[in-house]
Amino acid sequence: MRKRFLYLLMLMCFFKSNFSIAQSAVDANPKVYKVAVFAPLYLDSVFSYSVIRSEKSITKCIMPAVKFGQVAQIAFDTMGLYNEHVEAFIYDTKSYSQPLSWLIKNKLLDSIDLMIGAVKDIDFKQLAGFALQKNIPFI
Repeated sequence: MRKRFLYLLMLMCFFKSNFSIAQSAVDANPKVYKVAVFAPLYLDSVFSYSVIRSEKSITKCIMPAVKFGQVAQIAFDTMGLYNEHVEAFIYDTKSYSQPLSWLIKNKLLDSIDLMIGAVKDIDFKQLAGFALQKNIPFI
């Protein structure tokens, strides 16, 4: 009886350790994909030191970018990633304090895996040139 108990105990320990190793091997270092989302949010025009300047300052030009951000959030929430992880970063293309040129110059976009933008004209050219140079897909 005692031999059976020891055998059963050893067997349980063996399976427990193998299960733990298998789980840690799968979850140890999953790839984290970094996605940058660019939209003209005009946040510097609406906020001053994290305080809204005036409710009247929320103009109609901001709403398309807000809707774009909401659609991006829904897309990220509904993607079937299967043990993959995504970090999304939202950038205001109309920022005075951190314009696109500043982000590129200070290498804040160098580790991005995918760029998505609701941009046009100069912003598009700047982001497309950077994406081409760094070989980052740009949508």
